[in-house]
Amino acid sequence: MLGVCNVIGSACSTPKIKQTNPSPDSYWEGVSKDVGYQFETKKTPGEYRLLTLDFERLKKSVNEQGEITFILPDPGTGFYAIRAVDSSPMSPALAAKYPDIRSFRGIQLPKGLINVNVDLNSSGFFAMITTTKTTYLINPATPGSPYYFCYHKKYAKRDMENPFFETPLDKQ
Repeated sequence: MLGVCNVIGSACSTPKIKQTNPSPDSYWEGVSKDVGYQFETKKTPGEYRLLTLDFERLKKSVNEQGEITFILPDPGTGFYAIRAVDSSPMSPALAAKYPDIRSFRGIQLPKGLINVNVDLNSSGFFAMITTTKTTYLINPATPGSPYYFCYHKKYAKRDMENPFFETPLDKQ
């Protein structure tokens, strides 16, 4: 585990941010569930935190850096700062052909092991955060929407469009 710490650098000492909205330069903003926007019921988690994401600003920041610190919401009211590195499985030639598809992997220690997988693509921002106690997901309410659901994996619905959602075959 120490090797991962050294690769990712300061991620090992990055604490959870104890506030309802992160700093003004954050890409996230908490939203009331009474926004007047109608979410498709079959794609809405059982329980969730609703946020907006300035996805274009996030993408620009990611393109300027090979290593990035993501500020990620949790399903409650807090945020985590995670240092992540590019983990794209694509060859350099394929990555150049599809620059809008990015994958990152990060970790936070020592407060409780947190592993993070992040995907960015034309549909939006997707994340799976695994702690010692739970796994939670972040994904757009609908592709291209500024609204994002943050929720515990146990509240995911089977037909939600989330690349980290397990199918029954995954559990065998």
